[in-house]
Amino acid sequence: MSTRFLVLYWFPRDDAAEEPRLGLAVPKRVGTAVARTRVKRRLREVWRARLEGIPAGCDYVLVVRPGFVHSKMTQGLDAAPLATDPEAVAAAIVTGLGRGADTVWAPNQLRYVMSVLRHLPRVVFRRLPI
Repeated sequence: MSTRFLVLYWFPRDDAAEEPRLGLAVPKRVGTAVARTRVKRRLREVWRARLEGIPAGCDYVLVVRPGFVHSKMTQGLDAAPLATDPEAVAAAIVTGLGRGADTVWAPNQLRYVMSVLRHLPRVVFRRLPI
């Protein structure tokens, strides 16, 4: 399952009765060690708060992608288009897990942006300033 800022992988476990486990991968491109630790701490808090809604019997690995998210670190900066907050991303992932979705878009408007970009001819796409 993938969003602009997070990729979630899950792997079945033999002992399905135990609660799900979480592994976090935050690459150096996300920021300094302090910033990466802050991201991991925040994601663990969201994980614990939503643990009862997450299906058991799997191990989950959450890979963070760099990008703009509204948070204390970005307070006062100009927001990027379609910026979101960590709680909205977490809620979208939990909802997607419940539905069994392969892809989750957070914010949802990215679904339409990516659909348009996917159908552009390669010649046009390469000239875009993205």
